[in-house]
Amino acid sequence: MVGVNDTEFFLKLYKDYINELLRYAKRWVDEYLAEDLVEETYLAAWKDIRKVRKHTAPRKWLYKTLYHKCTHEVERKSYCMEISMELSAFDAIYTDERKSISDLIPKGLSQAEEKLLRMRYEENAEFQDIAEFLGIKEVAARKRVARAVAKCRKLLTEDISGK
Repeated sequence: MVGVNDTEFFLKLYKDYINELLRYAKRWVDEYLAEDLVEETYLAAWKDIRKVRKHTAPRKWLYKTLYHKCTHEVERKSYCMEISMELSAFDAIYTDERKSISDLIPKGLSQAEEKLLRMRYEENAEFQDIAEFLGIKEVAARKRVARAVAKCRKLLTEDISGK
């Protein structure tokens, strides 16, 4: 159980560093996300308060934790933007005139890749739904769909160029 001294220590950490941590996070992300990341940092500190307390530099622990949260978020956003751009190109090819995405899928995709494309573009499944179906994280589902789209594009390009 967290002791009174742990609570006091945590409150002091919060009071002493909240503003500078917010300023630091805002250099990475927008204001609202910065607040969320700082809150997550303090939650992590609370969860491991005894570890933080024993750390030689608790302020440094907070900054390092926040740094990792910020860099992860920036990488995630960048990755999602790349995938989104890839998928929008595929959306432009696929029109409502087709009754099935099977009309578009070239030979050479695996059954799993075809299933992903059908779920996403025929059934209009959200990435979260695909992730739950596959038992993976949403980012991984986005990545798998993006790879299937890229492979599909490559196969279509090869069909057109006659390779």
